[in-house]
Amino acid sequence: MYNVKVIFFAIFALLAFNVIAEGTKARFNCVGKWYQKGPKGKRTVKREPKNYETEVADPKVLDEFVREFSSWSGGAFTCKKSRIGDNLYNVETNHVGDNKNDATNQVSEMQRIINAHKNDKVE
Repeated sequence: MYNVKVIFFAIFALLAFNVIAEGTKARFNCVGKWYQKGPKGKRTVKREPKNYETEVADPKVLDEFVREFSSWSGGAFTCKKSRIGDNLYNVETNHVGDNKNDATNQVSEMQRIINAHKNDKVE
């Protein structure tokens, strides 16, 4: 009976170590926006969403993303915590591009900023 308890404890410790060692997974819903002209010349705003998942070194960095994302991007983007899930964040542009390529470039820039700051140390 003692050996069974030791084995279960060892398995539990190994699983806990793997979870801690992996870091914190964060999901970002990056959305670029662009104008599309309709048949009568009316412009409508289209959204170009892309889900992006990455690991961050410290969970405190995620709070830093919400506070500092706008300044990191020069005011081009905002980051907000989603209401639906843990570690899910919405990143949107503050500027609507002229075409779909602009929206795709905006999403790429969002991902570049996320990658540049995901390993920051927060005190």
